[in-house]
Amino acid sequence: MSVTRMPIPSTTALYLRLPARADVSATTDITQLVLPFALAVRGRVREQGAARLDALSEAIRHSQRVVLLFSASDVTVMRIAVPPIPAHRLRQALPALVEDRIIGDPADCVLAAGPAGDGLRIVAVIDKTWLEHWVKPVRRLGARRLSAVPLQLCLPPSKEQVVAWMFDFPHSPHPLRELVIHTGDGEGAGLPLGAVDSEASSPEGVLATAMAMTAGRPLQLSVPERALPGFSAAMARWSARMSEAASGPVELRKTSWDDLIDTAARSEIDLIAGVAIEDQPAFDWPHWRLPIALGSALLLLNVLALNGDWWRLHQEGARLETDMLRTYRTAFPDDAANDKAVMADPVSRMKQRRIGQSRAAGESSSGDFLWLCAALGDAWPAIQQVTGIEARAVTRIDYRDAGLLLRLKTGMQPSHDAVRKILIEHQLELSAGSEPNSWYVQSAQ
Repeated sequence: MSVTRMPIPSTTALYLRLPARADVSATTDITQLVLPFALAVRGRVREQGAARLDALSEAIRHSQRVVLLFSASDVTVMRIAVPPIPAHRLRQALPALVEDRIIGDPADCVLAAGPAGDGLRIVAVIDKTWLEHWVKPVRRLGARRLSAVPLQLCLPPSKEQVVAWMFDFPHSPHPLRELVIHTGDGEGAGLPLGAVDSEASSPEGVLATAMAMTAGRPLQLSVPERALPGFSAAMARWSARMSEAASGPVELRKTSWDDLIDTAARSEIDLIAGVAIEDQPAFDWPHWRLPIALGSALLLLNVLALNGDWWRLHQEGARLETDMLRTYRTAFPDDAANDKAVMADPVSRMKQRRIGQSRAAGESSSGDFLWLCAALGDAWPAIQQVTGIEARAVTRIDYRDAGLLLRLKTGMQPSHDAVRKILIEHQLELSAGSEPNSWYVQSAQ
């Protein structure tokens, strides 16, 4: 059976249920194994069935996420007390914490821990070789993002009942069955039952095994739809024989991919975290190729636009500099200053030249001592009226750098803003002097 040739949305998740390790020969090419699968879009099953792993390559490549559901008999799930330590310390401490609860060397296993609760953590342990035996081929088939979840943690939990599911692989050469128990609180186990035609895999054998593992508690048993009639008949026979026995009630239900997927999507255990770094997925370049190309194009467009604006402004600045230099040379052809000195401050240079020419012609300029004193004298009555400061408050006047430095008596210095407004009306500028209690007045022309 193969996957229907339908467009696969980018939000699709592919779930693959894997056989127990005991049921797979060491020489088996796992890409040829027929696996039960489900394609889910936003958590709801879109397609389900069974197909060879290599026949699912297109679905693997196009699915946003591929989830491997490992057989419960291949994963040990336990709750252990873990001290409150950082995540990196927890990874180092886990092997010592589970060493006395597993068979084998923890160094040969992958360990994954869930979040802490009441000082306990759920810890899942799986053989590293068996995990990589599936991870590597699925990676080669093009999986973008890969997760691995123990099957017993995918069973929907129930506070009132022990939940048990029977799984089988009907498309394998020798159909096999497995019973998975979820006792609640994140704990569970799996038991391989063997071939479908064996006594342990018969409805009566499965019921007996499941009820023996529940220790008298109510049982919710889910079986594939095709097995429901046989189990219903076995339940009737069992009830007739065990009506007076001390056994808990049994509820028979049909297995559903929707229930498995809903619980698996919320699982806080992912065994992939322990796979070697070289097996971790690389950056998904094909998936991000279009966004990266668009981002690069926008960045290039912005760089070109900025460079274009810079070039335009640079050319405009050069043109303005040439025009100002030409105007200056036309007005003052006898100036021996080089072009660089002129362009350092062309306005000040031109002002100085104009003042120099006025003085050479016997004319007063706005930067002369007499002109400044006359303008300040004209403005002083208004200053005195606004500030109340008389002329005798000025103790000294010095002429410096084409401006007047006025020293005032201590405590006689009003707000600069009030005086500055008056001086502006007389073409003068006011600033703080270089000495305490002083003003510096210069021409505003």
